[in-house]
Amino acid sequence: MDGTEVPTLTGGKPTGQTMSLKRVDDHHDTGVVKQAGQLSLTNTATLSADGKTLTVADKVVGGTTVTETWAKK
Repeated sequence: MDGTEVPTLTGGKPTGQTMSLKRVDDHHDTGVVKQAGQLSLTNTATLSADGKTLTVADKVVGGTTVTETWAKK
């Protein structure tokens, strides 16, 4: 999670996508996804102070943003 761009795989085969993740601090990460070398998505992930809730906001190039929240039971 040092920001290095790596290929994504499906069934052990490259998909044409790459992903990079970078840890900002203990509770925040950022990511970038590229398809065929072109930026397709950026995201931010935030872990709550108690470690029980993870919120990820994905912003697709073109403007759509999808936010997902997971809670540990």
